[in-house]
Amino acid sequence: MLQYLLSLGAGIDKVMYQDHLESYLFQKAFGLGTPLHEAARLDRLEVIDFLAAHGASPLIKDSLGKIPLEVARKLGNAAAEEALRRLSAVAPPPEHQFTTAMARKYGTCD
Repeated sequence: MLQYLLSLGAGIDKVMYQDHLESYLFQKAFGLGTPLHEAARLDRLEVIDFLAAHGASPLIKDSLGKIPLEVARKLGNAAAEEALRRLSAVAPPPEHQFTTAMARKYGTCD
């Protein structure tokens, strides 16, 4: 399913609702993130590996200012935490942080 979504042009590093500002602002308090955030939340190693292999950045912040590693750590998802720790150690900083731009513009969490 992930491969199919990517083939349709789904943004691997897009924050949920980033293309629908009203929804983003309404739900930002719930920690809206990227697919990698969701994989960290669910402790899904195979999804983390797939997303990483397709270029997902482990350093993009969710709407609460957390990277996927921090999400996994907070939830006690040890396997995801270890995988994301390795990925985060070698990842270049993202070129754009959607949530940082929103925090500056609307005073949201970052």
